[in-house]
Amino acid sequence: MLARTTRDESTPIYLDSHVQWVDWFVRFYATKNGRADIVPRLHEFDPREPWPDARRALWLTAYDPARHDRGAAAAGASLVATAKEPDGEPSFTLFLK
Repeated sequence: MLARTTRDESTPIYLDSHVQWVDWFVRFYATKNGRADIVPRLHEFDPREPWPDARRALWLTAYDPARHDRGAAAAGASLVATAKEPDGEPSFTLFLK
């Protein structure tokens, strides 16, 4: 996610509100990696509802294709990455528009 944005842009980053502590983890890793610039751009959203309309945005959701694929399609977002657990099970998905 950090590699998908630059310091000089204002792309909003939407975090799945159903993922416990996701905002804290993202803030921690952004700060740890010298990317505190993204913190003001973080917003929570409910992927079961219509996704926020944005010209350009990143969305991080829990892996659940039945739920997030419809929302992503309606928002015009494309899947760019699926994060996996050490056992290979998918856990998160990242979408970009």
